[in-house]
Amino acid sequence: MHLATAPHRTTVRLRSCLTIDSFRRWFVLTALPAFLAMLSFGSIAAADDPDVNRVEEDWRIEIGTPNAAEHAPQILTVMSPLGHIEGPHVIFELNHSTFPEFTAGGMQLQKWFHETNFGYRNFPNYNRLDTIDETIEFTSRMEVTDDDLVVEIRDGTSQTWNSFGGQGYLKMRFNYLPIVNLNAYRPEVSTKNSRIGFASHRVRKLVLKEVRYYSSEGLLTRDETDRVVHEHQPE
Repeated sequence: MHLATAPHRTTVRLRSCLTIDSFRRWFVLTALPAFLAMLSFGSIAAADDPDVNRVEEDWRIEIGTPNAAEHAPQILTVMSPLGHIEGPHVIFELNHSTFPEFTAGGMQLQKWFHETNFGYRNFPNYNRLDTIDETIEFTSRMEVTDDDLVVEIRDGTSQTWNSFGGQGYLKMRFNYLPIVNLNAYRPEVSTKNSRIGFASHRVRKLVLKEVRYYSSEGLLTRDETDRVVHEHQPE
């Protein structure tokens, strides 16, 4: 994933945007061998532990003084089923969207495989951040189900967009991936790649508040470590 910033916008540079049919051919012939090798790296579960099949991340964003005219700030979070973003992952953009072209305001969930984008979904509220000291909270949920990898933004709350997530607008599915569990998920991958893409001085705090791990039987463990991605306290 290559991200660059410019005045008033965050630009994502991608290698290509493939159709479903061309993705199948590309994945089987080019990406699958390397991807299978990647799956062998790292596991959160011991050999005798139940597999993790769902992970939930609780995020909190504390806005300082936004500027709607400059559509600032622009924020993005990242989530991957693996211990890196060289394979499948999602990008969640807030207060802007990149596809099919840059648009100010709103939210967009994007599906990626390494540097290639395979689709995006918009939430149908394109308001811009414009409330001082606003707090935004949401959950990023990733689950292995029916041999697919499903990612969804849920339980979102904000003053700008009110309630968001959980209605299906911000939900994407990866098909044809040989992922049977989320044992290789790492929260550090999320925090390392999430960021304030533009006007970071207008955000007081971006933090991953809690991570929950589930098996098919229910909750396995809860990690309540505060992982601060960005913090800025103006004088």
